[in-house]
Amino acid sequence: MMERFLRNDNRVRVLSLVLGIVLWFYVSSEQNPTISRTIQEIPVEVRGLDVDLAVVNLDPATVSVSVQGPAQVVNNLTRDDFRASVQLTDAGPGPVVAAVRLERPQGVQLTAVEPSHVISLVEPVEEVTLPVELAVSGQPAPDFRAGEPRLSSGQVVVRGASSLVARVERVVTNVDIAGARETVSQSVVLYPVDASGRQVNGVRLIPDRVAVTVPVEPLPPLMVLPVQVVLSGEPAPGFQVAGEPTAVPGHVVVRAPEG
Repeated sequence: MMERFLRNDNRVRVLSLVLGIVLWFYVSSEQNPTISRTIQEIPVEVRGLDVDLAVVNLDPATVSVSVQGPAQVVNNLTRDDFRASVQLTDAGPGPVVAAVRLERPQGVQLTAVEPSHVISLVEPVEEVTLPVELAVSGQPAPDFRAGEPRLSSGQVVVRGASSLVARVERVVTNVDIAGARETVSQSVVLYPVDASGRQVNGVRLIPDRVAVTVPVEPLPPLMVLPVQVVLSGEPAPGFQVAGEPTAVPGHVVVRAPEG
């Protein structure tokens, strides 16, 4: 009966095709098997929040995802291949529990997101205007001096959640002029700090950078002058000046007057 079956060309072709497909699946599964993997610390983004509201805290701020897929794909995945987010379109001030949404690469199957929900603490947005405090560090090169620094903007707007904005006491920055022999011009980053000088994260500065100009110019030249001794009065009776008076040191270095 098998001999009669094998004499039928069509049946042989179908059998060959089926055996080929089975063999292909077997080889593929052996060389590139399906595996599972968990990827941790994927940051959660906030989307859809009203511009007059801000998130003070996400708890937790990251999630872990478990996926399945071909080993050649899954083994090369990193946290940058995933986007986790919460949609807060209808959120108001106060704590909000929101489901985590996940965008994943093609070719992998999502099996779990842990945790599946996060708690967002939402507050109204506030703004305050503060002066920029500039600290100049270092000294210019010898025989040079620094003038009064100039800022492109002396004030900055601090914007963010009300409780965070309330913590900001100052906005500071720094410019280094160590060894300078000419005017220093830099674009410097601004930092919001609290009363203890610690940086306050989660607020926005407008602008977040300023241009600083510190004039540096040479000092007037030095001059070496001899010390001349001028005598006045007379010695006591019975005494006289024995010789030319001398000074130690005999010369002094002075800075030439300006102008």
